[in-house]
Amino acid sequence: AGYWRTAGVDPKFMALAYQTWFEAFVKAVDPNFELVTTEENGTRLYSIRKK
Repeated sequence: AGYWRTAGVDPKFMALAYQTWFEAFVKAVDPNFELVTTEENGTRLYSIRKK
């Protein structure tokens, strides 16, 4: 994430872009899975679980 910050890209935007891409990727691999996003102490955690 540090690299993006030096490039002048908003980290929140990057997180959202990554999440959107990851969600699409997970759905493409297996529609029975879904991406779960949890936030802990300002840190985003991603996990995949079966629906």
